[in-house]
Amino acid sequence: MKSFSTIIIAALLAVMPLAAQESGPKNLFHVKAGGNYSNVYGGPKWAQGYPGRFGFIGGVEYERVMGRWGLSAGAMFSMQGKKSGLYSDGNNMVVIPLMANCYFYGNRLIAHLGFQPGFSKKYDSWITDLSIPVGLSYRYKRFTFDAIYKIGFYTKADEDMYVATPYPGYVPEPYSRGHSGVLSLTVGYNFFAW
Repeated sequence: MKSFSTIIIAALLAVMPLAAQESGPKNLFHVKAGGNYSNVYGGPKWAQGYPGRFGFIGGVEYERVMGRWGLSAGAMFSMQGKKSGLYSDGNNMVVIPLMANCYFYGNRLIAHLGFQPGFSKKYDSWITDLSIPVGLSYRYKRFTFDAIYKIGFYTKADEDMYVATPYPGYVPEPYSRGHSGVLSLTVGYNFFAW
């Protein structure tokens, strides 16, 4: 998965010089919805080897376009984590994607790189998840089609959470050792611009 992330970042850096200069700042407001495929990597040994989880993602985003560069910030509801049977590790999180954007080919293609904090409450404990989102978008008129991969690098609960003994001789390990990887495919609609 790390090599996949490296390829995405290298591709973004390669296409940025092709950006087309556009004059005048713009402010855009989008609603977005789509699907996630996610999994958790690392963590306790007993929690490894489970399949990924499909889930919904949706929310709103504000985007400021300044020539060929831009900034955006959003608030999204994201169903992520993994399937793990009885010991489910799925989290429904509120995530806040903060993105730097580069526009090219007449602002139709957009490269993204950013930082995303996420928050969730599980087992009476608050969870903080931090990730680096990278990806590409294609814009057609008022619609934007996004493919974003979020590289998780930090997950922590406000107190270590332990799960009941899953097998004899099990030694409890902190819940907070795993990191998430989330692929999001969304469609956005720009319903307000100025």
